[in-house]
Amino acid sequence: MPVSHKYKCVFIHIPRTGGTSFRELLRTDEEWDNEKELNQEDLLFVQSTNEEAASHTVPRVLHKQHLCLHHMNQLDLITDEVHESYSKIAFIRNPWDKALSSFANHYQKYCIDFVDYVDKIKIIVEFINEHFTYNLESDFYPNYSRVTFNALHGRELSSPFMPWGNGECVIDPFFWPQHLYTHNYEDDFSLNGLGRFENYEQDANNILQILGITALIQKTNSSKHEPYQNVYTSKTRDIIAGIYATDISRFGYKF
Repeated sequence: MPVSHKYKCVFIHIPRTGGTSFRELLRTDEEWDNEKELNQEDLLFVQSTNEEAASHTVPRVLHKQHLCLHHMNQLDLITDEVHESYSKIAFIRNPWDKALSSFANHYQKYCIDFVDYVDKIKIIVEFINEHFTYNLESDFYPNYSRVTFNALHGRELSSPFMPWGNGECVIDPFFWPQHLYTHNYEDDFSLNGLGRFENYEQDANNILQILGITALIQKTNSSKHEPYQNVYTSKTRDIIAGIYATDISRFGYKF
């Protein structure tokens, strides 16, 4: 899980922000002690024992590396003491660059080209912006899983949902606006430290110094693509500006 008890740190790993390097350095994955809750794909399987709970019938499957602080608390993966006393840190990234990185790293296989990808994530992120809730028992999660699957595969959004098998819904975190990781229910900033991908080495080393870690850090799992400014059209630029408007405003990003 994204916690280092050795360094008293909760690392909120927002996808495609350089977090793999930081997670490996903190060795947070080695401290996961709930292997029975992981499925064969090493994803976190959440199923309530309460027969009346929604997740009892439709289990939620989460990426354990990319849990937000709210879900860690909701699933009792961290104690109140850890929440209050540990450093809580994350990295963010320019939304235009982040979207291109996600496409180049994985999602291009679902798309004709980058324009097609932006059109698809517009559908997905607009759904998030309108319906998002942190409550894992809400209908948002199976509906989000269905919308994500159908949008990426070019299907009707209302197509019957059972793509993953076993009656479960897999929650893809790669499209979530970044402020959902960094802010709380009241929309207040909930972390102690925030680094920027654009200033990765300096920000990472500043955070490591605060944590008392002297090791150097290098990016891993980087995607290869040309500068994002060369890839966008005015249309795709404006789509990202619209769907991630809160991130862009809140974190001061510009194209």
